[in-house]
Amino acid sequence: MGYCLVPECTSGNRRKEQDSNVILHRIPRDAERAVKWVQACKRENLLNPQKSFVCSKHFTSDDYERDLQFELLHPDVDPIQNMKRKLKLSAVPSKEIPKTPASTLRQSGTLAQKRRREEAIDQALSEDYSAEPESPVPGPSSGPPVISPEEAMALQRKIEELEKALKLQSEEARNKAGEAENYRTKLQGIFTDQQIDFLLHDNRPCPWDEESVLRALDIRTRLSIKQYEYLRNIGFPLPGRSTLQSWMKNFVVKPGDATCATRMLTQLLDGKPDMDRACILMFDEMKVSGIVSYDNTADQVMGPNAYMQQVIVRSLFGKWRLPLYYDFDAPMTKDLLEELIIMVEAGGGNVVAAVSDLGGSNRGLWTELEIDCDGATHLPNPVDPSRKIWVFADTPHLLKLLRNHVLDDGITLPNGGLVDKELLAQVLAIDEGRDYRILPKLNVDTHLEVHGQARQKVRPAAQLLSRSTAKAIERFIPQEKAAADFIRLCNDGFDVLNGQSPCDSNRLRRGLGSASAEAFQVLTDLETAIRNMTVGQRSSLMPFQKGFLVTIRSMRGLVADMVDRLGPSTYVLTGRVNQDAVESFFGMVRGKGGANFNPSPSEAKSRVRNLMLMHVMKLGLNPKVSRQARGLKASRQTRPAAAVGDEEGSGDGAIDDTDFAEERSVEEDQVSADLSDMQSLFVEDNQGSKSRSEARSSERGERSTEGDDDSADLSDMQSLFVEVKHHYKSRSASNRVTTPSRVDPQTGVSAEMYGMAHAAGYVAAKCRKVDPNLGVPSAFAEEVPVETMWTRLISRGGLNVPTARWMSAFRQMEATFCRHHHMEPDRLSRRPGVIGSLTRLLCAEQPDFDPRVIRRFVRLRTFIRMACINRELRREAMEKREARKKKQFSG
Repeated sequence: MGYCLVPECTSGNRRKEQDSNVILHRIPRDAERAVKWVQACKRENLLNPQKSFVCSKHFTSDDYERDLQFELLHPDVDPIQNMKRKLKLSAVPSKEIPKTPASTLRQSGTLAQKRRREEAIDQALSEDYSAEPESPVPGPSSGPPVISPEEAMALQRKIEELEKALKLQSEEARNKAGEAENYRTKLQGIFTDQQIDFLLHDNRPCPWDEESVLRALDIRTRLSIKQYEYLRNIGFPLPGRSTLQSWMKNFVVKPGDATCATRMLTQLLDGKPDMDRACILMFDEMKVSGIVSYDNTADQVMGPNAYMQQVIVRSLFGKWRLPLYYDFDAPMTKDLLEELIIMVEAGGGNVVAAVSDLGGSNRGLWTELEIDCDGATHLPNPVDPSRKIWVFADTPHLLKLLRNHVLDDGITLPNGGLVDKELLAQVLAIDEGRDYRILPKLNVDTHLEVHGQARQKVRPAAQLLSRSTAKAIERFIPQEKAAADFIRLCNDGFDVLNGQSPCDSNRLRRGLGSASAEAFQVLTDLETAIRNMTVGQRSSLMPFQKGFLVTIRSMRGLVADMVDRLGPSTYVLTGRVNQDAVESFFGMVRGKGGANFNPSPSEAKSRVRNLMLMHVMKLGLNPKVSRQARGLKASRQTRPAAAVGDEEGSGDGAIDDTDFAEERSVEEDQVSADLSDMQSLFVEDNQGSKSRSEARSSERGERSTEGDDDSADLSDMQSLFVEVKHHYKSRSASNRVTTPSRVDPQTGVSAEMYGMAHAAGYVAAKCRKVDPNLGVPSAFAEEVPVETMWTRLISRGGLNVPTARWMSAFRQMEATFCRHHHMEPDRLSRRPGVIGSLTRLLCAEQPDFDPRVIRRFVRLRTFIRMACINRELRREAMEKREARKKKQFSG
């Protein structure tokens, strides 16, 4: 039951006696009438008029009308009360309404009471109570009540206590307000103002503002539906999925349609300088499940399809990248490529390059575009023919193909050298059965015996054709110096074509510019070697050789164009001119499905849209844009007449950005972080600083990456080629030493001792803050043990070389480690406390060294032994698997 809202009216007040004839009338629901009632009652500050009442005391008899229906149904009701049950629509409260607003009345009453209380206290304190009081006169007192001094003092103390309590409450309120503001400041980097209000005051917004929805969309694209709902259930201030869906109804990503991506690109490049507009188109195919599936959003049956074509546009100098286009079973053609270029140009981009791998359809595209290693390696921009678009093959893909041909066919060098599987097997035999290795990342089963999907991994190829491998051949198989020089040239060429940072310790990986004379010379030498080498017995150039030649020529042309357009200080990070972004995108598409690596067409469509939205949110764009921007879709028949402006600019070059991509390869699991760190330091100048593209794995089930076009004649002569190849290999192998020496002929130091010295340098580098006297960087090393020669050979100045004192102690601790574990069959104890017990023993034997240094040695040495055991276990498992296969197929 409510109460009358007229000030000073007691109707409905439970503490006051009520008149049974008084009726409470609810405020009208009509907004206009409600405002009139509230104003008439002097209640301008009424918060909720829909839940308030006005009693019948404030209405005249003319304000009522007879309710005949009620009188017939209730004949026993008092006629006066009956007359007051129904008000006219024009009735407004007018009787017994105070002239002063309610706020003024409340304030006046409060001030009056306070004033009377103060006067009473002052009078009580000023009177003299020492004389005998006169007899009271009967009758009501006309003045203020008379109180004793004790009562006055008690009242004074009470007032003081209340004032103190009020002061404390005020301070507490200020502190709470300060804490709330402090919380707001700390949460501003995580939540929006509306979300913070929801957290602090538990007021769920309705509706959510744009900033909060965009923040929630960013979170939703990175989580599953269940994860997003879990965050909402535990109290995160996030809008519901229906709100997000209503916001995203205009964000449509369809197969074969780049309209949505073009709108986002226009929004992204608005106001950007010319340097940020320079971009690259990269495209590749991903295998999808060849089944029929249903797309619920489009109410459409899709499939069966075999492949999904994905196109991504990324900045050559800036940090942005954006999925542009996708379609199913749609190979890239000249018309499609030109249409995509036109759409990017219409969105504000400036396409300067196109990158693909050497799949069969892409080689057909090169033929259609008249791209040739001895002819043109660019195509004219369809928007502005005066500008060139340079064509590239994916460099990591080329390195993988080069490795495959080295292992399968062997490569004959112009000076007569031979690089083949047998030579590389001899290099790996140097470390066979040893704990300390000069090439710790190379193994026969992962780098030489590669079959099936393992041939698509790029990291093992980069590790095999590395500078460390070249140094090992040069030191331990000196008669194969030509092969060592070729492998070193491949490593340096890959560094030049895969530069990722202008601050890299390796000068070849710092990008290409007008001052990169050394890098351009490496490209010239690599171009000559690729053109003049012979793969197996083939007299013509293989497709991967043509890909290398086209890429090298296009890289020179692209750098020259950018320097002419943007200024002499411009440089190109060559690692951006590859397919890393596409391969990363494919990895994320597969990752959305857990173990389902080959999604159905409808699943792929949903995942592409989700990832497209994630990229849009990451770039700070608003996916909820007006439909007026949808007129950007170009047709293959109509092209814009106006060319995109090609104004000259200036810049200091590109700045490397952290690649959002996942690595392409799924590398073999490392035994421990320490061993992995040691190995990465071991190959610091060859593998440790290389980009993610070294580590990519295609995992994409791509189509045949290479093949001979002369299929009919070559098939008939296949057996003849096999015989010739075997004869050729046996002839070349007859001049080789079957078992390479494990001792460096120039120093007389074994490969295992080289590996031990490098491990000692690793411990010295990790413990340089604990004991700086364990080692020095190779650039400053002077009098060092001869065992450290290998570390100095593979280092560019950054690897640590152990001192003679630390090297001597390292050998002593190695002997103690071997004695401690010699009773076990595989020379590694299984007892608990394997690291702690040996650390205590060595601390007693080597009191001059910090216990943290000794523990680092024990931990590293234990993991090295574990890695050796695991290599042997994998080898035995592989032999058993091969034996089962032979028995199965022979029986």
